[in-house]
Amino acid sequence: MNIAILDYDNTLSEGYSRYELGFLMEEKGLIEHGLREEIEEVQGNYEQGYIDYNTKFRDDKKIFGRYYEGLKRTDIVRFVREEFDMTKLLFPWSKKFISILKDNGYLTIVVSGCWDFLLEEAQDLLDFDSFFGTEFHFDENIATGDFTTIIDENKKRSVTKSLLQTTEKTFGMGDSVADFEILDQVDISFLYEPKYDAEELAKKRNYLIVNRDNVLDRLNEALAD
Repeated sequence: MNIAILDYDNTLSEGYSRYELGFLMEEKGLIEHGLREEIEEVQGNYEQGYIDYNTKFRDDKKIFGRYYEGLKRTDIVRFVREEFDMTKLLFPWSKKFISILKDNGYLTIVVSGCWDFLLEEAQDLLDFDSFFGTEFHFDENIATGDFTTIIDENKKRSVTKSLLQTTEKTFGMGDSVADFEILDQVDISFLYEPKYDAEELAKKRNYLIVNRDNVLDRLNEALAD
């Protein structure tokens, strides 16, 4: 069996979908005001090099946990389906990318820190086979502010390792240093439009750096070799 393991945010979709959803929920009054300001401060600290990826990831989960606490899962899912247009964030080539992998016999699996209920919608749009996403903890449909599963760097490593135990050909794609936990374990490693310190580190690992203009061509070339 061939397996392709893919990140989601900034890899198949522009930006962080969990951020955009949270900002819209704040704008529409579903959560209290202040989320955007707190998240943008954390993201800004990361982009300026004041904190590393793991710290940013941990801090933004704490923020989202506080703002989502008390929400009903059914209300969140309904909001995603009725108010949040995920198609606007998807890269134009994403669906074709998944299709090429599947046509070449790859099982396509997304492993991402993105919320699981967003990945459910993305799966309907892109038709990837399965996913592992970050899951809020709900008690009788009410968000407690905690998480049952967090897909961080360590989790990406362990999930990838377990998925690759009985495979023939393996492929991976991501955009950040957190995705190195996937890319270090596969045969073909794509780094999509890397940000911050990821590009220099990727060159030392011989990852193939791709962008929106060449990603489909590079995929076809890599699979043909």
